[in-house]
Amino acid sequence: MVYKKVDFCTLEMDVYAENDGKPVIIYFHGGGLIFGNRREMTDEQVRFFIESGYNVISVDYRLAPETKLVEIVNDLKDAIDFIKTFDGFMVKLDMSKLIYMGRSAGGYLALLLATYEGYAPAAVVSIYGYGSITSEWYKKPSPYYLTRKRISLEMAESVIGNEAVSDGKMERFLYYLYLRQQGKWLDHVAGFDVSLHSEEWKEYSPLERFDGGYPATVLVHGDGDRDVPYEESCKIHKKLCALGVVSRLITVENAGHGFDHSIEEKRVRGIFEAIVDFLNSVTGDRS
Repeated sequence: MVYKKVDFCTLEMDVYAENDGKPVIIYFHGGGLIFGNRREMTDEQVRFFIESGYNVISVDYRLAPETKLVEIVNDLKDAIDFIKTFDGFMVKLDMSKLIYMGRSAGGYLALLLATYEGYAPAAVVSIYGYGSITSEWYKKPSPYYLTRKRISLEMAESVIGNEAVSDGKMERFLYYLYLRQQGKWLDHVAGFDVSLHSEEWKEYSPLERFDGGYPATVLVHGDGDRDVPYEESCKIHKKLCALGVVSRLITVENAGHGFDHSIEEKRVRGIFEAIVDFLNSVTGDRS
């Protein structure tokens, strides 16, 4: 479904609605805000949540660097507004029990959107997401990505353009890789100089925005993650618990970034079952 057209770019969402009157998971894909699309959630994962009694909506948004963070957030607010007000879904969705879910950058977006007035969901699921965009691991060259072949500026710029896009093909990973090798991700995504606008970046840092009214949250992170540090989820969990917010941290031993792709693996399926158990306890749904 098309939910927005802007800058000659069409933004779409995939709606999997089979459970009448049941909660809906709104899914935000990862990709460092630079690559990826709404089809990141696999068919097997969608089917798992449908069979668990939930509906699923996976959302596209404009990508950096052609579109900056403030507009990316606005896209997702517009997507949520569309979902809440649209009455043409094939089944009735329980809008009082929205759940934001995402992996990596999508986990960050899920955590962030839940902090805005009028956009608080019933629960948040962050799979190796992060709570701050100005942490040292993002501001400095990544030791992990420096082990990869060095990407030149020319190579990086060859995979991006001047027009807004919402379907980030994997070739755009080269641009992300270049930014992580240079420690320049924030410069090309935020759209403002964080060093000069210290208050402005707090608007986009969940850790700075959490309060005691934040929704129940489940965090899933591998302690072997070399892209988004495991400590990011630990800091989020610690902050939420200190505020009295219901928070569960699921640590996946020796797992790296992207461990959750195949739900057919026994360990991964067990994690998804734990997520559903948590959501059931929050929403009161036992289907």
